[in-house]
Amino acid sequence: MKEVHSFRLTSEDEDIEKILSKLKGREKSNFIRKALKFYISFGQKLEEICYGVNTILKKLDKGILTTTSSDNNVAESDKSEELLLESVKEILNL
Repeated sequence: MKEVHSFRLTSEDEDIEKILSKLKGREKSNFIRKALKFYISFGQKLEEICYGVNTILKKLDKGILTTTSSDNNVAESDKSEELLLESVKEILNL
């Protein structure tokens, strides 16, 4: 048999408690295992994406970044930021 791992929820883990309380036995174990595997696989990437989105939103708030460009000779980095901005807008509109 494989090793058993356990943990205790804190008073700040109400959201976790809400989800786990609906699951029984193996459902709970499978959920936790899948959640951990997802975090191991994508956690760092998600943090990087969130950082990029927050950076773009801050630039938008400050007026540093606009959604359209009147200059056809936009620098490559500006094009990348514009593409990223459009992607963020699409995600937020889902």
